[in-house]
Amino acid sequence: MGNIISQFIAEYGSTILYTIITGIIGYVGIGIKMLITKYINDNRKRAIARTCVEAVEQICKTLDIHGEEKFKKCAEYISGLAKENGIKIGETEIKMLIEQAVHALNQNVNDALKENAPVEA
Repeated sequence: MGNIISQFIAEYGSTILYTIITGIIGYVGIGIKMLITKYINDNRKRAIARTCVEAVEQICKTLDIHGEEKFKKCAEYISGLAKENGIKIGETEIKMLIEQAVHALNQNVNDALKENAPVEA
């Protein structure tokens, strides 16, 4: 009995070990790919939102559009661009991305105004 087990391990042990190692590496690789894809998609979503918010700001200045209409137009653009890029995005996430991009845009404007403000003597 012990001889049969020893012979089996000697003959098939390395093959079984290679199979197990390949499975583990494949599993880890899939996990890494999912993390990288999520990171890239998150960055692409933020970039799309920033671009759309800036574009809508410019477009709406000339068309005198404000408030909810501006938000809807921006959400529509974000949804379209995300779909074109194969990125799934929900309504709540779109709203959060718009708010984040608007905050960043306002912060940039405020920083630029502070830099150009006259110095009091």
